[in-house]
Amino acid sequence: MTRTEFGFLASLWGWWTFFEAVWIAVLWRSRTRILGAGAYRTPGVRRIRRRACERRVEALLSALERTGVTVEGTPNKDDLVGRWHRIVVGRCVSVTFQTVPLLVVVLPFWWATSIAPNAVTPVWMFAALAGFGAVSIMLMAADERATAVSDAAGVVTVESIRFLEMLLMPDGRRAQDSALEVHGRLSARLCSALRAQARHGTFTMPTAIRFADT
Repeated sequence: MTRTEFGFLASLWGWWTFFEAVWIAVLWRSRTRILGAGAYRTPGVRRIRRRACERRVEALLSALERTGVTVEGTPNKDDLVGRWHRIVVGRCVSVTFQTVPLLVVVLPFWWATSIAPNAVTPVWMFAALAGFGAVSIMLMAADERATAVSDAAGVVTVESIRFLEMLLMPDGRRAQDSALEVHGRLSARLCSALRAQARHGTFTMPTAIRFADT
């Protein structure tokens, strides 16, 4: 691949990534990054991994019933599936769009080097691709953080499901993971999500109510 061709692909990656970064920053700043809020309105997208969410929710509710929790004490199945599935769909769509600019560079680069294996590829091109990948990963992490700030209740929903699955269905844990490590990791994530939800509630609370008792 020539320097000109690589530069053109890199410019496409740069512009796409720049607008993604601005978009994430604006939604983070305004606390309006809600996974699946727009994508879930598309009928075809709603089928993505929905059955898997339904099976996990059904298994979780059945496990709760076996522990003696009444039906009245468990959340509504359809509401829980809908809320969780919206987040799953939103994350899938988000990751797809965030990996597109990287693929725009990597796939043509791979194709050019594969059809001309004897051509000498400069080391700086490989270094640039590694840098592009690092930036894309950082944007994914920033997007996840923006979601945690904006949709704290959604994050609590996901982490609560994972924590309950660990407690009620330990057979799903990987064999190489110890129960203590898994419990500590998931409980820490749940506590962090609960703290974020408390901060979010305080932030969005009207000033008159926030200082009513002071």
